[in-house]
Amino acid sequence: MKRKILTAFCLIAVIMGVLFFRLYSLSSSEKLASAANRQGTKTLTVYQSRGQIYDCNYQKMVNTAKGYIASVLPSPSSASLLLDYVPVLKRSSVLDQLQKGTLFTTVLERPLPNDTIDLHSFPYYKRYEDKQSAVHIIGHLTNGNLDGGYGIEKAYDSFLKENTTKTTITYFLDALGRSIQGKQPQLNLENASSAGVVLTIDSRIQTICEEVGEKMLAKGAIVVMTPNGNIKACASFPTFSPNNLTESLNDQENKPMFNRAFGSYNVGSTFKISTAAAALESGISPNYTYRCTGEINVNGQIFKCHKHEGHGVLNMKQAMAESCNPYFISLGLKLNKEKMYQMAKDLSFSKTTELAPGFSPQSGYLPTVKELFNPADVANFSFGQGLLMATPIQLTQMMCSIVNDGKTPSPKLVEGLSQDGKTLFSSSQSSAAIDAMKPETAAQIKSFLVYSVMNKANQYAKPTKTTAGGKTATAQTGNYIGEEEINQGWFCGFFPAEEPKYVVTVLCENAESGNISASPVFREIADRVTAECPS
Repeated sequence: MKRKILTAFCLIAVIMGVLFFRLYSLSSSEKLASAANRQGTKTLTVYQSRGQIYDCNYQKMVNTAKGYIASVLPSPSSASLLLDYVPVLKRSSVLDQLQKGTLFTTVLERPLPNDTIDLHSFPYYKRYEDKQSAVHIIGHLTNGNLDGGYGIEKAYDSFLKENTTKTTITYFLDALGRSIQGKQPQLNLENASSAGVVLTIDSRIQTICEEVGEKMLAKGAIVVMTPNGNIKACASFPTFSPNNLTESLNDQENKPMFNRAFGSYNVGSTFKISTAAAALESGISPNYTYRCTGEINVNGQIFKCHKHEGHGVLNMKQAMAESCNPYFISLGLKLNKEKMYQMAKDLSFSKTTELAPGFSPQSGYLPTVKELFNPADVANFSFGQGLLMATPIQLTQMMCSIVNDGKTPSPKLVEGLSQDGKTLFSSSQSSAAIDAMKPETAAQIKSFLVYSVMNKANQYAKPTKTTAGGKTATAQTGNYIGEEEINQGWFCGFFPAEEPKYVVTVLCENAESGNISASPVFREIADRVTAECPS
């Protein structure tokens, strides 16, 4: 290791020697000196700052990470001072730039102690943090950081570009490209624009979700909405750095740039909410009972309960709390298939909403009525298995309907556009909510879900600082690692139970179970939001 360091040091020393010799030769050439009286100017763009992206409280979500940058006119004095302040990984490229002898900029680890006529350092705000909050929503830049490549950056690229500000520096040069002694460069510093895109995201809640998810989810997603559909947090794990896209693009195993909150997954028992709603809307009593023996035979096909010895006699509330598959299969087989399908559709399944121009979650998949031809297909559908797929966004919409008097909201991510960073001059409009069920049906199911969290033994979603309701799921995928099937763990819930302010969906990929893997994530989010975000 010491030999490598010594070799690198010697190489830099040799290059520096060559550089000094070249710069000295240029500056002392008699042939060129006669032209030195001819003067000119050269303007360099030091950095650019695109329009802002704000959260719902007009807190900046970009342009907040402070850094330092230098404008460099190569000369022996600028070369000797500069390298000590340049990050180690960039020193080789800076040496190349110095040898070319033309104006350039470079980032610095820290500000220079003082400026010279050929070397100036500036504080500036980098577009992104290395650990950028809401990165799967904000997105990233491309084409040398000139264009929006994904997310809000791409959706509102034109507006953000229109509100770009620049800092430039103009050097006064002789014909040899040297700075003219006594002629200080002219700095043109534009104040950063206040114009920007205003999101529904609440940075406080977003940060909580990212901290909890990073600690508790290897792969998964967290979505937080208000009952009317405003997205307050949207986090996907693992995450990526917009300052180092190459590393993330090459990680094919973890796919950190894939937004799992927008992806389609098997949903499992969370769908029992839809089956229960269809049953109640069809006139079936919540007191309808079924005796679970541990399995149910549907035309010769056996469907097992997770409790092998069976739950015994259950009503709808108890079946929801116990997540009893045979109960909901028996319920589904009593229902009109068109009614089951329409309820699921009204609860957002198979639908997608454009959250920003060209920026939409996946649509998932809702089996058609024709695909529910066989009783076994209906049985699978009744407890969320089979062909059914949905996104965390869609499951959050479904739960919003339960706490929103039966109305399924359209999810909303963008509040609108602002010129002053204080008020909107253009507001985004949401589609009207869909009447999925009667308010009394929603209230009935809400009571089931509160009971499932607050009264069920060994329910890991139960908060300590508030009350809540919700539903777990352990969804089979049909995919295996060796002989072990991969399961998706879910918890979809709301808090406080009495007057819900937030609806939260947690997805844990390759989970042991929804209750073990996803429920504790919900509990910590509910407790922290209650304690840290009182308003």
